[in-house]
Amino acid sequence: MTGDRKRVLYEWYKSHHICTQCLREDATPGRTLCPDCAEKNRDRAARRRAAKRDEINLQQKQRNLKLRENGLCRCGRPARPGKALCIECAVKDNRKTIERRHARGQTMPLGLRKELHICLRCQKPAVEGYCYCEEHLAKQREHMAKAIADEKRQEAIEYWKRTMILPRRG
Repeated sequence: MTGDRKRVLYEWYKSHHICTQCLREDATPGRTLCPDCAEKNRDRAARRRAAKRDEINLQQKQRNLKLRENGLCRCGRPARPGKALCIECAVKDNRKTIERRHARGQTMPLGLRKELHICLRCQKPAVEGYCYCEEHLAKQREHMAKAIADEKRQEAIEYWKRTMILPRRG
């Protein structure tokens, strides 16, 4: 059977909503295959991917190592100094991780913790007017004292003062 003839038959079966693979069953609405043939194709593709998984992983690992050696992120942009990812990819990864943890119920969104006056580090009630419980507030104050001694951290200090350590206003 020539290619043109196959194409004509394919188009005929497709236009009559008949599965283009088994040529017997009705195709799923909006598709060209019946549910059975579609399932067989999915299984076949999954087996093929599983057989090549090690090869694919090795290729990806080699690509990432080569990019890292050249100071590039996995997306091809320059990585941050001393890091493997650019700022955009790092932010995306961080957001995905946070969303995944929220979805699993491992953590509670930051805004909700603040509203419920729950410590940002554990599930204990926060000290009135603060974002931390007694234990973590003391630890946070120690960290702040160390940071104040280090002049390089002034920007971080100002951020923490505004958002976490000082009493809430309002």
